Amino acid sequence: MSLKNLRRQIDLLDSEILKLIAKRMAYCKQTRAFKQNIEDSVREEVMKKKWLSEAKKFGLSDDFALGLLEHLLIESKHLQKEPYPDPTQDK
Repeated sequence: MSLKNLRRQIDLLDSEILKLIAKRMAYCKQTRAFKQNIEDSVREEVMKKKWLSEAKKFGLSDDFALGLLEHLLIESKHLQKEPYPDPTQDK
């Protein structure tokens, strides 16, 4: 495979990764309707352990996995701070 083909494959994967992240963020935003508080340290600790375990399976470093998770959590919390429409209220 040539460098050009490898880069094309990487670009396709990058698009898929961004698409999945956008889908994840949409779900995170929806969780706000069910939560009293955005912060949940217990959930975050569970996620960190899971991410470390998964990263190990895929040969990724702990630092990389935790760094990526941290960015996802920051963005998730940011989105959850935005007003979320009450599904029980009619428009």
